[in-house]
Amino acid sequence: MFLKTAARYHIGVLLDLHASPGAQNPDSHSGTGSGKVLMWEGSNRTAATFALHVLLSQIIKYDNIVGVELLNEPNDKPWLPDWYADTLNDLRGISPDIPLYVADAWHSEKYAPWAGARADCVIVDQHLYRCFTEEDRKKWGDQHAAELRQGKAAFQDLTKQCRGNFIIGEFSAALGGQPPGSDAGEHDRQRRVFAKAELELFEESCGGWFFWTLKKQEGWDAGWSLKNATQAEIMPAYVGRRKGQVPDDGKREQAKNDALGGYRFAFLGKGRNNDICSFSETYQLLEGENDQE
Repeated sequence: MFLKTAARYHIGVLLDLHASPGAQNPDSHSGTGSGKVLMWEGSNRTAATFALHVLLSQIIKYDNIVGVELLNEPNDKPWLPDWYADTLNDLRGISPDIPLYVADAWHSEKYAPWAGARADCVIVDQHLYRCFTEEDRKKWGDQHAAELRQGKAAFQDLTKQCRGNFIIGEFSAALGGQPPGSDAGEHDRQRRVFAKAELELFEESCGGWFFWTLKKQEGWDAGWSLKNATQAEIMPAYVGRRKGQVPDDGKREQAKNDALGGYRFAFLGKGRNNDICSFSETYQLLEGENDQE
């Protein structure tokens, strides 16, 4: 199971109900692809609560579960707060203290004080993008960065309203607009300025953040792929680790050489002439050795 694999690498896992019965928003990632929001029709809302109940009851035994988020990017319907409250109360019957996350439905100013009024640990999740709306596409990185810096006080106020339980569950370095006539180098500079402003804001003003996404299936994309963004130095190299834990290059090289040295030593006398074996060859060698024992 992937939770056990993550635990071996000391990775905490936050799970969510990404696609609810009937769909919680009209987008394709809500699961149906119909463009209709039917979560609130018939028994769908009850089924969504039941799905989360079963999910939490099955995963609560794993120490590396850092929380469960009730929905991904739901439309802000009038009955959403009541469904949130009912579902949170249901899940508290399984665990009184596991962090439970609620999406802000694009209205943090509404859900931050709502979560802050609860006695239990409820975290508000905001997704921050500046590339989808027509207004955002008329601006570029310098302008978006300036607006983020100017809005820091309001952002920090949201965090205070929910007692510090406020995160950015998704963000990227993607931009919808670029200066007219600019080249690829300038495009990267704009992304770099924007990403720097995002990180400064998040580090100073909220409880945590998640870049969307680690990598894409194909093609280079320094706006959406964290791997490409760090390679292009749009996102800093420490992302994915704490700033103080970036390994010293010399020590890392020495550790690699020591590991390879031990690897070679392990295969002395096995007819390999100290060569580095492929994984499949190594497995066959070890399997044969175990069989002999």
